[in-house]
Amino acid sequence: MLALHPPAHGQVYKCREGGRTVFSGTPCDADSAPLEVKPAAGDYDRLDDLRARSRTETGRVELRRIDDERAARRREAAVENAVQRKAESDRCLQIREDRARAQRLAKTRRHPDNARREGETAEKLSEREFFECRRAERLR
Repeated sequence: MLALHPPAHGQVYKCREGGRTVFSGTPCDADSAPLEVKPAAGDYDRLDDLRARSRTETGRVELRRIDDERAARRREAAVENAVQRKAESDRCLQIREDRARAQRLAKTRRHPDNARREGETAEKLSEREFFECRRAERLR
């Protein structure tokens, strides 16, 4: 009678279904061979389990701390970049205003030396605007 019954422990079969690997208690096809599964060795030790859980939780806390630090650094960098962009924008605005004033004065000065000096100033400011402000606009 006992020979007719299968053993109490079940067989495990590894199968491929739709590109996924699944484990089953029944053969997938006629050629399937059971996997050799060894039972766990040793007894359950509650203290070892608690230590492992504690290490896992400590790791999670550490990862959370690292993620929070990274997020804080990203926020600080974003604020710093915004302040820097604002400063560059303000500097470019000042250069443009100074250039416009120098151009206006170059046209309104009566003495030729004063008009020439303001024209040279306007030209230098125009060059500064080109190199400094165009680069700042590209970085935005």
